[in-house]
Amino acid sequence: MATKRYKRDFKALEQRRRKAAHLLARGMKQADVARKLCISRQSVSMWAKALEIDRQAWRRKPLGYQPGLAQA
Repeated sequence: MATKRYKRDFKALEQRRRKAAHLLARGMKQADVARKLCISRQSVSMWAKALEIDRQAWRRKPLGYQPGLAQA
């Protein structure tokens, strides 16, 4: 039996992270953001920590592993 593959909508995911970042910046509690956007509290918690370090953390990160070897 074949499994059905779903394509992720990266623009929609980035838009959701951006909206969460905006709500967190306005002072909304993490649990309320999670309820409003229908996502897990753990995701909002990770995003909030990332936003403390970098204000542009809501942007999509490249997928895959970072290369382990340098160009030289």
